[in-house]
Amino acid sequence: MPSMAVPKGRGESRGAGRQRITAAIWGLLFFWASASPAQEWAKRMFDHTSVDLGTVARGAKIEHVFTIENLYVEDVRIASIRSTCGCTIPSIEKKLLKTYEKLPLRIELDTKNFSGRKDVTITVQFDQPFPAEVVLYVSVFIRTDVVFHPGSVQFGSVPQGQPAQQKVTVMYAGRPDWQILQVESPKPYLEPHLREVSRVRDPALGATKVTYELLVDLKPEAPAGRILEHLILTTNDPNPKNAQIPLAVEGTVVPPLAVSPLPLSMGPVAAGARVTKPLVLQARQPFRILAIEADPPEFQAAPPQQAKAVHVLPIQFTAGQQTGKVSGRLRIQTDLPDSPWVEVPVDALVVSAP
Repeated sequence: MPSMAVPKGRGESRGAGRQRITAAIWGLLFFWASASPAQEWAKRMFDHTSVDLGTVARGAKIEHVFTIENLYVEDVRIASIRSTCGCTIPSIEKKLLKTYEKLPLRIELDTKNFSGRKDVTITVQFDQPFPAEVVLYVSVFIRTDVVFHPGSVQFGSVPQGQPAQQKVTVMYAGRPDWQILQVESPKPYLEPHLREVSRVRDPALGATKVTYELLVDLKPEAPAGRILEHLILTTNDPNPKNAQIPLAVEGTVVPPLAVSPLPLSMGPVAAGARVTKPLVLQARQPFRILAIEADPPEFQAAPPQQAKAVHVLPIQFTAGQQTGKVSGRLRIQTDLPDSPWVEVPVDALVVSAP
């Protein structure tokens, strides 16, 4: 049976790291030898394994992310993902995870074709480095009397520093006195504006139709990066479980200079070996890289001479003889007036040479 060591964590001494690795190996061997149904080595990679999404509106775009992080030296591979209900659609970007690599497992809810209470189990099966499975639990209640159109606030790609606005129509059918009391925003750069448009009694339905217009402003001070937030609509519904309804807000604020991947991980490197990986820097206009500062010096890169809108920068790491995690940063100077400096976290795992 191959070994499966847990890499040494940040801030530990190398001796303590080796002790923790040894303890982890014996602990994992105990689980495998006893065929424990918990299979804790795989479960430990998930940031959480259950979520209650509460009450959501019909037609709303609802997504939840379980984050998987490979804590081990060996590669980890996902063999399959299955759900007990067609109302949840799991997806991943890839199946193989290297050391320290994180992978989002996205769960999207189908609120158009399903309604009512849903308690779903999602099974994630691994086939490397050992067979294992982890069960995730998702609970939600999809109500039919409230509908969002469209199902979420979609900003798309917005250049950093520029404002944007999107509109969502909220429709309700039921009690004549139903109201949205307030809309709470999780971030100061997302500003909602609510207006009641109509309130009409429908004899055919035996209910009152209420329509609201919700405008959401994205302010210029929004930070760069992906937006995945939820506005909370608080209503006067007498049932506390139904009083609050989430509305997803999505988009990407594009910085003057985009860098990927962040962080840059060199992966496991044998002691004394050298590895090179690419770092991509992209701007809306051609730019020059003036200088690169590396800390610690095991990481190295040379600035290119030409001005380009996209630079693919080779980053080199030379491993020393001591094993363990090496973390640092690159400070890259450009001639862009809005982004003269950018910092890139870097790391590598030095392992014993074969």
